[in-house]
Amino acid sequence: MSNRTYTRQIKKMSKSTKTVTPQSEAIPGREKDMKKNNAGGYVFKANKWDRLNRFLILGTEGGTYYTSEKKLTKEATQNVLKLIELDGKKVVDVVVDISVNGRAYKNNAALFVLALCASDNNLETRKYALANFEKVARTQYHKFVFTEYMNEMRGWGRLVKETYQNYFLNNSVEDLAYQFVKYGQREGWSTRDLLRLSKPKTDNYARNTLFYWAAKGCFPDNYTSAPGLSQIEAVEWIKNTTDNAKIVEIIRSARLPIEAIPSEKQSKEVWEAMVEQGGITWLFRNLNNLRKRDILVEGNFDVINLITKKITDEDLLKKGRIHPFQVLLALNSYSKADCDSYNFYAGFSEYHKGTEATVSKIVDSLNDAFYISFKNIEPTGKRFMLGVDVSGSMSSPILGQQKVSCAEGAAVMALATARSEESYVIKGFCHDFVDLPITPKQNLSDVMKLVKNRSFGGTDCSLPMIYAQKNKIPIDVFCVYTDNETWAGEIQPVEALRDYRRSTGIDSKLVVVGMTSTGFTIADPDDDGMLDLIGFDANCPSIISEFASGNI
Repeated sequence: MSNRTYTRQIKKMSKSTKTVTPQSEAIPGREKDMKKNNAGGYVFKANKWDRLNRFLILGTEGGTYYTSEKKLTKEATQNVLKLIELDGKKVVDVVVDISVNGRAYKNNAALFVLALCASDNNLETRKYALANFEKVARTQYHKFVFTEYMNEMRGWGRLVKETYQNYFLNNSVEDLAYQFVKYGQREGWSTRDLLRLSKPKTDNYARNTLFYWAAKGCFPDNYTSAPGLSQIEAVEWIKNTTDNAKIVEIIRSARLPIEAIPSEKQSKEVWEAMVEQGGITWLFRNLNNLRKRDILVEGNFDVINLITKKITDEDLLKKGRIHPFQVLLALNSYSKADCDSYNFYAGFSEYHKGTEATVSKIVDSLNDAFYISFKNIEPTGKRFMLGVDVSGSMSSPILGQQKVSCAEGAAVMALATARSEESYVIKGFCHDFVDLPITPKQNLSDVMKLVKNRSFGGTDCSLPMIYAQKNKIPIDVFCVYTDNETWAGEIQPVEALRDYRRSTGIDSKLVVVGMTSTGFTIADPDDDGMLDLIGFDANCPSIISEFASGNI
């Protein structure tokens, strides 16, 4: 049945309601609170702090169906600058919270906003931003990214120089050596550049030797071994040998990252050693590389069991700040029949075609890891309607990743809530209702494929409420996963919820999960029973649970 038929029936059922506003118009009396979205429909304005959170978590890479990346970035930056002027320290606190707690898939937006704060004219804001520098720029790669942002904004002043000096002088020699080996250069910057610009001074022999090695690429002539330099010594030794067994032994004893091994010396045995000691992030990014090297194959039980144990270890996932979207990308890449694979260890992506078979146990473990990587989700016992927007505009990529659309991301986000609840209905909608036969027990790759094949048409975000009212389905919480580009309905979503509440007597709540970094929302900011959240915030399902339970 079409949404026009639904809407006519809703009008009859809500005789006490006089206001039914087409989505092409603002609700009378709420004109100041609403604005026209990119599709021409009227929705509510997202507040400035919510927009900051969207930018930090979703970014603007790739733009949206209606808006270019450049325009979206400009709008987001202007919003950030206004907030910095209003309360720069609060902006820094938001950045730190999202970055430290691993709520965003990428850290670049957090580094960008921190650089804006560190470039502000207000001295206190600059000091506060740089005081939190190492909380956000945790790896040397992050520091290269931050350096590039600062170079474009303000350059290297005294405070920035002192911040980098503190990094080089206050961290242990061993920790610095690992960062120097793993991230020698990125984003057009090298460790040598950072040392040259900051000019750290010390009398410590080991630290000075490390700086010399980073700047010159070798040890000084009078070098003698010193504590903390074992990884640098191992790198130098490997440069001058072809003994594969010895290289593997050195890798294990010195715990070297793969970046420290010349590509021509990266044998199968080297990669097997990396499975044992490589970080959890490295493991997710290199599953296809392990398959291509005939390491991740059926029958290699020790390796398979070790990998599955690691990628489903809740503590490891938390410690490595593994984001659900990172797991989803690994799953999407690994489980594809054409075996497209990613090779990130050298700082770039590379695609290969192959015929290597996937290992079903790895696919199952990746599915489990996806749900584990969300923050703890407590079941609520509430009745949920999970409405997934599969309209044409949701075909745009999410988080700048061309292989996953907003609609696909919305579907798997909905399953994170469905997996923890007993009573739920999952439906797809565009300008009409679309059957969406998906369950949390399905392989997520299959779920995304199913949703992708159903993405088309206009957008009407009122349909979940209209459908539930028409079919007399008791719902406590409506969760609508959308880009908020609704325009096709004859009634505003908030009016449809109002009518549902009046018709059923249920004080239903509405959670809007925004899948793009725009300034729109269908949630009424004046209604305490509505909540505006951000898709692929690692906290999102747990916040839905808390909101549904009345705890927030």
